[in-house]
Amino acid sequence: MPTRWPNKETVSDRSQGVKLETIQTLVKYWGTNYDWRKVEAKLSFLPQFVTNIDGIDIYFIHVRSRYPNALPLIITHGWPGSILELTKTIGPLTDPTVYGGSAEDAFDVVIPSMPGYGFSEKPKGAGWDPNRIARAWDVLMKRPGYKNYVAQGGDWGARTAVVMAALWPEQCKAIVSVSGYLVTYIKANQLPLLPKAELAWWYQYYFATERGKLDYSEKRYEFNKLIWTIASPQWNFVESIYSRTAATFNNPIMSASLFIITAGD
Repeated sequence: MPTRWPNKETVSDRSQGVKLETIQTLVKYWGTNYDWRKVEAKLSFLPQFVTNIDGIDIYFIHVRSRYPNALPLIITHGWPGSILELTKTIGPLTDPTVYGGSAEDAFDVVIPSMPGYGFSEKPKGAGWDPNRIARAWDVLMKRPGYKNYVAQGGDWGARTAVVMAALWPEQCKAIVSVSGYLVTYIKANQLPLLPKAELAWWYQYYFATERGKLDYSEKRYEFNKLIWTIASPQWNFVESIYSRTAATFNNPIMSASLFIITAGD
């Protein structure tokens, strides 16, 4: 059945929603121009696996570095998202010498699809929040024999990384959390941002700005504590547990390399 398009907007801006021309261009691209076979060919060169965790099949890519002391790293996409947006990081992370780095910068990379995304099985019931996904990811990282690992994520992947660091600081040694939330303060022009802040929706690019860098560098402990208590799942906050976990949040071991890689292209 042919597509029945809506009427063209009566304004020149987007105040009435997405422009008809934009929608038509997008539909044409996905319907005729997008080459899924090309994507399949790229994926076929990567080691792909499926394992059952907590009753559902989890799809993941697992690429080991050729360097024996590579650090295990799990990377989790967000919503909406997929493993495809993360595959370009595999080369620089697993074989950094080819990209101007050193062998000490190498990672073993695990990139899973969250339940219900991509090739992972659709959950059979509700409850697959970041807390439950984090528990599944800890199991996933143990199955290849990794005793310690680091984690990175964006959006829901960021929340998942935070949970992993909070629950298992002995295993999860560091995180890079590109969260879907921004800590803001009503005195928006005051620098640096005060620890007593509110949680508001944001674009993850905040911490790439000069203000964000200054805020976080000067108030790191308070920022992390606030995110731990508010953005994380429904835990009863205990200061002693956070103090034990804080070392993981403050560990900058992989922040630079991941932000450089994901900022490009």
